[in-house]
Amino acid sequence: MTIANGYATLLQIKNRINSLGMSADATDDATIENMVEQASRAIDGLCGGRTFYARTETHYFDTPNGPQLDLDDDLLAITTLTNGDATVVTSGQYFLIDRNRLPYYAIKLRASAGIIWQLDSNGDEEQAISLAGSWGYVDRAATDARSVMVVRNTEEACILTVLNEYHRLSGENISGTAIVTAAGVAITPQGIPQKAADLIRIYAKGNS
Repeated sequence: MTIANGYATLLQIKNRINSLGMSADATDDATIENMVEQASRAIDGLCGGRTFYARTETHYFDTPNGPQLDLDDDLLAITTLTNGDATVVTSGQYFLIDRNRLPYYAIKLRASAGIIWQLDSNGDEEQAISLAGSWGYVDRAATDARSVMVVRNTEEACILTVLNEYHRLSGENISGTAIVTAAGVAITPQGIPQKAADLIRIYAKGNS
């Protein structure tokens, strides 16, 4: 199988397993790849549904009352922003919030642009605005310091989580421990060890 949006590679996992004095050969590949996918999605879940890879998608939004359009997910880059009247809003007509760091969480029309968010051709505000772009908390191909750190932390968390499950299947009972979110909600990770959780908790929605 091919790992879909995994935060570690098969080779990284096998190298770590072998470095611990265990043996992982080709017969384990499919199992390990499945573990990488499960661990990656568990990391997403522990962070409130935040994803740590770039996704090309189009999202639709209701027409806001003011100049600011609040987004429903982490935004990395805009490809095409279309107003409710089907006109394209150009990059010079808006700015992204937060201006100083990724990901973005809102778009605000510039006062100097002289435009407002529009209803659709039927005069309806629902899902009138469309935004095609790159979505996610980080682009794993990015080379800036912030992105590299996020990739490294999620990569290591994934490796630790897969090793945790690999040990469990080998007969060792290594369980995750409860984590309390910023909202005071206790979460018991399914196989996510404490070291892995410590690496990614800062990225949970509400914390960053």
